[in-house]
Amino acid sequence: MILWLKVLSKHLRLLARYWVITFKEFSSFTWDVWLSVIQFVLYIGRSIVFWWAVSRIGVFSGWTLPELSFFAAISFLPGLHELFWNFWNRASFSDKVLRGDLDKYLARPVHPLFAIAAEDVHLAIFLKYFVPPLVMAICLVRGYHLPVTVGRFLVGYLLLSTGKFVLTMMRAASSMLAFKYGDVTGLQLLLFQFTALGRYPVDAFPSTLKFLLTYVLPAGFTATFPAMVMLGKAAGLEVFGVAAALAFLWAFIVLRLWAVMVSSYESFGG
Repeated sequence: MILWLKVLSKHLRLLARYWVITFKEFSSFTWDVWLSVIQFVLYIGRSIVFWWAVSRIGVFSGWTLPELSFFAAISFLPGLHELFWNFWNRASFSDKVLRGDLDKYLARPVHPLFAIAAEDVHLAIFLKYFVPPLVMAICLVRGYHLPVTVGRFLVGYLLLSTGKFVLTMMRAASSMLAFKYGDVTGLQLLLFQFTALGRYPVDAFPSTLKFLLTYVLPAGFTATFPAMVMLGKAAGLEVFGVAAALAFLWAFIVLRLWAVMVSSYESFGG
């Protein structure tokens, strides 16, 4: 984790340039920007309608309709790591390895992992995914008088960011296997199918699946536990300790896998 912080501080100016370039590119098509925002808002609304339909049969595993609606909005918030290191959609990483495209990252005077992930960082897209669910969450808190305070919200969002960082590290780790096994897109899609269960409150699942989605494939830290912390239904520091430990573990695994696997890389140029 210390190495990640050193890399980030060293290339902070380069990261700022990524933000400026991508924001200008994104904002040059104003009409499309607003359409994409509307589409995203409707997507969140669809999730809330789903939970409204479910809640009509009664309280869902201890969650009321206002809490489920709040949970749905929170689940769409992006993690803070997406401002500087976005490995979320790195299914194409195996293509880079197989085609020899990794050469351009190895030749740059920056850490290759930073170069690969930071070029996908997009400030405007982060704001697009951050502002609508945040506004919707605030409206739900005010409209239903949910017991969410600023302090609990910040702790919950930090927990959410940590949880999504863990899943990002897991995707990055699975991508590293491309050096040895070639195309690993299928493995990543399989991983995504399990972690996508985080769109549902994991405390509603049987104990075995709940354990799996909390400690093995920690999808519970991307929405369920953050929402519970914000609502005062879970102890923030205790839950955050588990998420932080998983984040350190998977960051270490990614760095070790990179160091081991990249040594077997052979580009078309030899």
